[in-house]
Amino acid sequence: MKPISHTLILILLAFLGAALLSCSIQIVDRGSIKSSERMRGVYHRVKSGETLWRISKAYNVDLQELAEINNITDASRISAGSVVFIPDAPRVIDLPPAKPPVETKPAVVKKTEKPAATRVEPEAGRAGSESTGAAAGGLAAGGSSKVKEESITDRTAATKADGGPASPKPPEKTTDRPVETSRKTDPGKTQVAVKTPEPAPTVKTPESGTKERAPVTPPPKKPEPVSRAEEPHGQIKVDKGRFAWPVKGPVITRFGIQPSGMKYNGIKIAAKEGSPVQAAAAGTIIYASYVKGYGETVIVKHDENYTTVYGYLKGSVAKKDDRVRKGEKIASVGPPEEPGGEPHLYFEIREKNKARNPQFFLP
Repeated sequence: MKPISHTLILILLAFLGAALLSCSIQIVDRGSIKSSERMRGVYHRVKSGETLWRISKAYNVDLQELAEINNITDASRISAGSVVFIPDAPRVIDLPPAKPPVETKPAVVKKTEKPAATRVEPEAGRAGSESTGAAAGGLAAGGSSKVKEESITDRTAATKADGGPASPKPPEKTTDRPVETSRKTDPGKTQVAVKTPEPAPTVKTPESGTKERAPVTPPPKKPEPVSRAEEPHGQIKVDKGRFAWPVKGPVITRFGIQPSGMKYNGIKIAAKEGSPVQAAAAGTIIYASYVKGYGETVIVKHDENYTTVYGYLKGSVAKKDDRVRKGEKIASVGPPEEPGGEPHLYFEIREKNKARNPQFFLP
């Protein structure tokens, strides 16, 4: 039984090793180097008012995937009449028209009318010159309507030389303090000396306080800007500059859906045969060998689960497990894919083994 058990163990180990080897070959050769694949889906013609965000929600497709497969870096810049490929969609959906923006009108602020000023009439004063002097004195003392107290000068009758009535004198300031007087005796005549009273402090009455406090009108509020409920456009992630161009030249085949309906998982960059091919970012070489249909191929593993693929090479200087720096030469551009064709570099960027649009990462 022991020899049989040992044989079974060897068979199992051999089977597991073959399975692991086939998985690794599938990941490296068939997964990472699969340049194109046929995609199921439909073409949606964009109508006026439609955004890529609305289209992605209507078809239940990830906005980032939809943008990359159609080479759209700005979700708000799709024009009416353009065509967007919707992967895995069974039929075309007619989107409902977008809701018009809602305008919020600012509140109208009514001006506060000023109340009519109340005229305060002075109290009825004394008759004759007493009432005239008291009213004039009250107005001169700060607009108070209170009638001032009488002084000795108000009782002194002023006469002119011709015996006529004296013209009224200017009102004098009154005081609440007692007036001091002194009399001097002259033969045949009596003179009265009057001490000028000190000015009395202004006393505010309820009427004067009401008059002094003018109604304050609050300044009108500035109208708030009209707010519009705009439809969101969604967020497309573009990480320009994460990777460098591996070779100088124009892009002759773009990532995504091609006119033939095939999805291309990388880009083709035209370059002269023998042009240096550089590592797009620092990393470790995990594959450097020949692949049928792609010639010499190099795969570099980078941080954050990114890998880059370089195909149609020649004169590779990179070896497996080598550590390379960003911009370091790893190979040269090989001969054209087909006789008489244009030499080019096939280039991919993958995240967790999923093909990403390189032009979303290249500067």
